[in-house]
Amino acid sequence: MKNHLSIFIQGLSSTGLICLISLGNLLTAKAAPIVRPNPPSYEERRPISPRPGPIRPNPIRPNPRPTPIVPIYPRPIYPTPIPIYPPAPVYPAPGYPGYEPPYYPNPTVQRSIYLNRWVQFESLNLTSLLSLNYNYEGYRVKHVYVDVASQDSVSIDLLINNRVVDSKVSYGGDVYLYPSYENRIGYDISTLRVGITGGVYIGRIVVELERNY
Repeated sequence: MKNHLSIFIQGLSSTGLICLISLGNLLTAKAAPIVRPNPPSYEERRPISPRPGPIRPNPIRPNPRPTPIVPIYPRPIYPTPIPIYPPAPVYPAPGYPGYEPPYYPNPTVQRSIYLNRWVQFESLNLTSLLSLNYNYEGYRVKHVYVDVASQDSVSIDLLINNRVVDSKVSYGGDVYLYPSYENRIGYDISTLRVGITGGVYIGRIVVELERNY
């Protein structure tokens, strides 16, 4: 019994002590001065107006930004070289039996003169009329063409070095006279003439020459 009483007194004493401390704190708080904030200054109370100036609009940019287009330049196209091989020999080829070399005719040239007149019993010197000089030395006479316009009977002769090598009788039309093979100008031929026996109208005379290599 005595022990219970002592415990009650101790509990009462601690409770009263707590109450006294709380009451003292309350009185101290009421006695402290109240701290008030300072009023705003003049600069703080004055409204700040924006400065005049040009209005800069904000740029409108798409979101996201477009990717720049990189130009594509075409590359030069170089032709691919194609090898060209020599053709295979077609037999018979040179060096094989049965081969015959190709025939390439010698180049020819024509010398002509227009008479357009009546000729009667004349000997026309073609060497001087056609200038068959040293420029045609070595050329071979293939044939001589005489353009006869009249229809009268006439004998036309081809003379080389004053010697008749071919003769034709014409009644009008074209006349071709052929010399012998050995008839190179400057070697076998000194003078080339056409002799007319009778009367005939001659338009032109053509001498065809072949270069002899």
